[in-house]
Amino acid sequence: MNKLTLLLACTLLISLANTSLAKDWRGIIPLHSSKADVIRLLGQPSDDENSHDTSNGKVIVLYSRKPCDRLFGIERWAVPADTVLQITVALKGLVLLKDLHLDLSKYKLEPADHGQGSYRNDDEGVSYNLWMGNLVSSITYGPAKRDAHLLCREEPRSISRSLTTHSTGMQISVALMRETSFVSVPG
Repeated sequence: MNKLTLLLACTLLISLANTSLAKDWRGIIPLHSSKADVIRLLGQPSDDENSHDTSNGKVIVLYSRKPCDRLFGIERWAVPADTVLQITVALKGLVLLKDLHLDLSKYKLEPADHGQGSYRNDDEGVSYNLWMGNLVSSITYGPAKRDAHLLCREEPRSISRSLTTHSTGMQISVALMRETSFVSVPG
C-alpha cells in the first residue's frame, strides 16, 4: 500500500469517526442500540427493567415500546420496540462542571429553579444536569440532531367540515375525529 492510499484511508476513517450519530455512553447509542445491546454491555438490570448499577452511578435506560410510541416528555421516534431512547447516568458523587473540561460555547444553558438546570448540546444529544449551579448530578444522553429523520410526524387529529342543513339553512361545523396515527418523516 503506498503512502497516498494510506493517507486517504486514514482521512476517511477520521471523517467517519467525526460524523457519529449521537454521543454514546459505553457504546450505547440512543435510537441505534437495543435493549439486548444494553444487557450485553451492562448485564441484567438491577432493581427494575430499566436501571443498572455501575461504578459511575445508577444508569436508567428508557426504551421504546413500539414505533412512534407516546411517552411522557419524550419525542416520538420511528424506531422498533426495545430501542434505547435515552440514557441517564445519575452520578454516585457530584462532579464540578469545570472538571469536565467542556467547551460550554457548544452548550445551551437551561436554567431551572433553586440552582438546578442543565447544559445541553442538541447536536450531540447530551445534557449535563446541574445542582447548585456548578455541580453535575447526572448526565443524559438522547438522540442527536442528526437523528431528526427518525422523528414521527403526527397526522391531524380532526378534520373540520362545514355542513348546511337543508331545512334551516344553518351552517354547522362538524369535526370528524380519527384515531391519531404517526408516520415517519422521510429524511
